[in-house]
Order: sequence, then C-alpha cells, then structure tokens
Amino acid sequence: LEAAAALSNYQVAWHLLHSATNGMHYRSLLVTAAAGGVGSALVQLGKLAGKRVIGMVDSDERAAFVLSLGADGAVNCRSQNVTESVLGMTEGRGVDMILDSIGGLGFADQFERLAPFGLLVSYGFLDGPPGGDILGAMYKRQSDCLGMRIFSMHAFDQNRLKRREATEEILRLFAAGMIRPPIWARLPLAEAGKAQALIEGGRVLGKVILKP
Repeated sequence: LEAAAALSNYQVAWHLLHSATNGMHYRSLLVTAAAGGVGSALVQLGKLAGKRVIGMVDSDERAAFVLSLGADGAVNCRSQNVTESVLGMTEGRGVDMILDSIGGLGFADQFERLAPFGLLVSYGFLDGPPGGDILGAMYKRQSDCLGMRIFSMHAFDQNRLKRREATEEILRLFAAGMIRPPIWARLPLAEAGKAQALIEGGRVLGKVILKP
C-alpha cells in the first residue's frame, strides 16, 4: 500500500513518455530533477520503454541514486557543464526529448542539448516559469527543426479512458515487480510539515510517504 501511494507519479510519467510525445519516434531523453518523485518514475518507465535515459540532478548523491534506478547516465548540474556532458554521452548528437520540470531562466539552454527534430517538454516550474530567449534559442538552430510543448495532466480531465489506460498499465508493471517506487521516508500525517521541509531542503531521493 505504501508503494501504491506513490503510483500517481508514475501516471504523470507515463503520459509524459507516451502522450506528450503525440506519436513522436524517439530513442533518448534527458530527465530533469531525476531523483525526485516524478523524475525517478520517468527513469524507470523510460528504461522499460527501451529508451536511453540521462538524468539531470544537483548532487553526486542524487546522480548515484539515478544510476541505481537504471539510468544510462547522470549529470550533476552544479559541478558539470550539462550541455557538454549530454553531448558527450550522445556522441555529439544530443537527446531526442527533454522532460523539464524546472523552468526558470535556464530553460532556453535546454535547446542546446536536443538532437535534430528534438522536442522539449515543459511540465513544471520548480525555478519559476520557463524563461530566457526561448525563440532565439530555437531560431539559432532553425535547420534542426526543434520543437517545444507545455504539458499538463489536466489534458485528460475529460478523458477517463485515457487516464484508465495509463493506470492499468502502471498497475500491471507494479504487480509484475517491474517498477518499484523508491520511498525515502515514512512519516505520520501529523508530521506533514516536516515532510514538506525535507522536500524543500532538497534531501529527498524518491518519495516521502505520509501515513495516517
């Protein structure tokens, strides 16, 4: 039941990998905040889908955690040049898709890490709304035909069948032992404030579970 409580993250991750792409063929992806709840789900589901997955994190501890989940590579954005690292891991090509939950002024830099015809998907704003010279970054590589999409789970608010499709597939993978939500801490509901502080402090690897 504790693991099942974390499966909502996998539903978001499943739709990012399979619905936000809208039929796009891709082989590789870069996942930001890859050690978090949705990020760790993306790493696991991405590998199950046969993709090459690179995780972007902010510490060596988180990089090791992401690699333990099966990622093909991990980049510490605080100690490494992310663009150089991603290009180095992809033979200079870049990744086919980037799933960005960070936003902020560094968002436009993500276009440097995309392969030709690559897609940048924004689905979160940990550092604020996506910023920087977004159109300028795209026009700088106009011959590579890069794309961008803003994704929200609310796209399926009126599509219960699509939501159910993802949920049933996630439950199947869970029952078969093919995914395992990483639970970093289990706290009583009365300590919800402590749980929030842990998350905001950047210490959590995976999920924090609150128990009544």
